[in-house]
Amino acid sequence: MRDIRFRAWHKIDNSTVDWKELCHNGFGSYAQNFFNRCDLILMQYTGLSDKNGVEIWESDKVNISVVGEIPYEAVIVFKDGGFRCSHYGHIIPNKSHEIEVIGNIYEKE
Repeated sequence: MRDIRFRAWHKIDNSTVDWKELCHNGFGSYAQNFFNRCDLILMQYTGLSDKNGVEIWESDKVNISVVGEIPYEAVIVFKDGGFRCSHYGHIIPNKSHEIEVIGNIYEKE
């Protein structure tokens, strides 16, 4: 069974905030007020890790290298009931050695 976890991008601080931190540290009654907040963007954990052991999250930018294909950069999105690569809309490759997290769409380059 997949580990279901969330984190959020804090637009004002330009930082990632762990779900536990959101619920327990300084955000008050966060669970009740989440949808009223416009400074946070929710992201879900895919249950996968990349070739370096880094967890892969929704909105992560990744490099994907598949044998026999040209490597490409993609963004992880949740669409049609599953996590996919934005590049071609493919389901995330099941071999983690093919994926490397290089950031997320909210981080400044």
